[in-house]
Order: sequence, then structure tokens, then C-alpha cells
Amino acid sequence: MVAETAPIACSLSGGKMQDRISAWQAVLADVEVREEIPTGGRLVVRLGRAAGRGQPERRRERAQAQPALRLRRGHRATVSPKGVVRRLVDDDMNGRDFDLLNELCTPQLAPKLRTAFEQFVAAFPDWRQELIELVAEGDTVVARFRCHGTHTGAWQGLAPSQRTMKIDEVYFFRLADGRIRGAWGLEDTWTRMRQLAGDDVTLGELGSLSDGIRQ
Repeated sequence: MVAETAPIACSLSGGKMQDRISAWQAVLADVEVREEIPTGGRLVVRLGRAAGRGQPERRRERAQAQPALRLRRGHRATVSPKGVVRRLVDDDMNGRDFDLLNELCTPQLAPKLRTAFEQFVAAFPDWRQELIELVAEGDTVVARFRCHGTHTGAWQGLAPSQRTMKIDEVYFFRLADGRIRGAWGLEDTWTRMRQLAGDDVTLGELGSLSDGIRQ
């Protein structure tokens, strides 16, 4: 195989194998039959011509011209402010992909959040942020969380208690150029501390007024 070519998977069988090869050749101008194999023929196509789509450089240039963030490894797309915060919760906080902070946050904020998250995980290894509500206005996103975790490491002067906590939190995230640049939040720390101390405190005892319907 020469340097300008790369293999593609193509399984052809049956009496019409040659007809199918010809059909592929009509679509893929640079396809050649390199060898016969037990299940049919092995084909190759020049790089950048797979499926006749071509122009990968132009597609890359268009993608790079848009503000974009990684959705999954190897995929890129424009992401809304809400989408950025969802990624922070799903992939970073709950998925423990702390390297992702360098992509989602500004260079000044990323190391600060990483330190805070790593310290919290050390105290609550099963820490999980349940996203209850997400509201956005411009480049500001407000998130209401339910924070869960089991206290197995020292935290805030408390020795490991092996007790669980579940409290409410609200955070304001401010973004600039598609990245989180600041976070300001309120946490029901009093309820958390009482739960870790062994008091029978249920979620929402110190919460807000409502119509009585639990969310």
C-alpha cells in the first residue's frame, strides 16, 4: 500500500460481487481492487476521498471558524451557555473528567475549580450533583442542584463519619467567549453539617416557601 492510500472496510460476497465493486468505483473515483479475500474484495481509497465526500480541509476550516466545545471525545459543535454548564455537571463533576475544566473554563478559573472539586471528592468519593433546574439569560446560567455524597474523608474539620448527605445548592455561572469565567453560589451547608453530625435532618427543612409540591 502506498503512502497516499488508506484501507476502508468493505465486505462483498455473492454472484454480483463485481457489479457491486463497479458501483463503488463509480462513486469513489480512486478506489482500486487491491486483492481478493475469501468474503469478496478488499478496496482502498485515497485519503480525503472516502464516500466521495472529499474536502475535509474545508470542513475543518468552517468548524474552526465557529466558537465550539467538545461534545464527546473527537466531536465538536457550537454549544450554548446552558450546554457548557450541563457538560460541567455531567462530564466534569459527575464524570470526574477534571481535565475538561481547561476547555470549559477560563485559564484563571480552571485550576481553582479543579482544586475545589478534587478536595470534595477526597471527602465524598461518591459525590454527585443532580441537576434539578437550569435557567439562562444571555451569558449567565443559573443552576439548582441537589448535592449527594457519603462522608468517608476529612472535610471542614469533620472526621470521616460514613454518613450520607443530600442538600440543595444554587449557582450562578457567568460565561465569556463560550467559557465559564466565574461562579457564585449558595449551599445549604448548615443542613449538610447537621446530617454529617448524625442529626435527623431532611432535605428542605431550611429551604424556601412553596406550594407544598416537592420538586
